[in-house]
Amino acid sequence: ITTNSGGGSAILGSHLDLGDNQKARFGAGDDLQIYHDGSNSYATSGTGQFFLTSSNSNIWLRGGEGGILSADGSEYLIRATSNGSVKLFYNNVKKLETTNTGIDVTGTVTADGLTVDGSATIDSGGASPLTISRNSGANSNVGIAFNAATNDFNIGVASTSEDFVVGTSSNLNTLNRLRV
Repeated sequence: ITTNSGGGSAILGSHLDLGDNQKARFGAGDDLQIYHDGSNSYATSGTGQFFLTSSNSNIWLRGGEGGILSADGSEYLIRATSNGSVKLFYNNVKKLETTNTGIDVTGTVTADGLTVDGSATIDSGGASPLTISRNSGANSNVGIAFNAATNDFNIGVASTSEDFVVGTSSNLNTLNRLRV
């Protein structure tokens, strides 16, 4: 080991070998520690953020499976599998997963637009009404709705008297207005 007493630098002419549970410690309070416990390897930061940076290239983490866990390690945040899926979690519940055909989403998707290239199937979940509408602006109640429980198909303004209704309910004997 060559040291520079003025700058506190040490230059190793070979390797630095540490045994299991022996730590390389950095910072005035040993804030950063790197070590191996005999089974797993760790780089821990006791204060502040932990950054991995590269000024001229990408940063890659390698492994067959990996992810990001909560601070205490009890919950998944992100989980990725080699040649498989990437999963995103909210409160340790999987919400989005990539698949070989696209993505699977659990829960509600809120988006500011949707473009479908090809055919699309929308399943509103059994007897729940399927509604496609404009939710803002001057014509916010204009839309299309299908209610599987009553077999009603509505096009027009969502109000007590729709512009155009096709259905089998007993109250659908009258066409209030039809404009073409």
